[in-house]
Amino acid sequence: MQVVNNNKSEVNVHTFVDGDTLDVNNVRVRLALVDTHERGEDGYASAKGFVKNLCLGGDAEVDIDDGQRGGDRYGREVGVVYCNGVNVNSELLKKGYAITYTDYCEVSEFANDGWAICYPTNVNASDSVAGNTTTEKKQGNCDPSYPDVCIPPPPPDLDCSDISQKDFKVNGSDPHRFDNNNDGTGCESEES
Repeated sequence: MQVVNNNKSEVNVHTFVDGDTLDVNNVRVRLALVDTHERGEDGYASAKGFVKNLCLGGDAEVDIDDGQRGGDRYGREVGVVYCNGVNVNSELLKKGYAITYTDYCEVSEFANDGWAICYPTNVNASDSVAGNTTTEKKQGNCDPSYPDVCIPPPPPDLDCSDISQKDFKVNGSDPHRFDNNNDGTGCESEES
């Protein structure tokens, strides 16, 4: 089957280019409104692996973004990919593997979907506190002490119970004091 504008088509995922680009039925698809790390950057392999684990060996559906018909400047179709019924775009953002790619919020048909976090009205309190306010990362409002996740600097002062991320790298001042034992890992899932 083909990936067709205005339709969801069942397809097989066969190539994972990176965390936000994959090939389905020989058509390259750029995930709408998400941006993951590029090859050679920290976080690249984990984002790509996350998408691969979600999609490998299963069927997928692609909902082409009506606001970005004809694809992006690289000739890729742009859309939302569902693997085994899971919105891959949303999961990348929710799990902290991606940030919202805000450059296309004004044209994307998905901009008002709650997962997209394009506009302040889409950001709920738990997303903001959880460090998932991906527009903040795009605008540079992420504390550099946490290079692999986007957690804004205080205020407010956050605790590990306030955020969804676990076992992330901590460098520098650690203003939220997520790394209690000073081993370079914040909010460890199992405290030793």
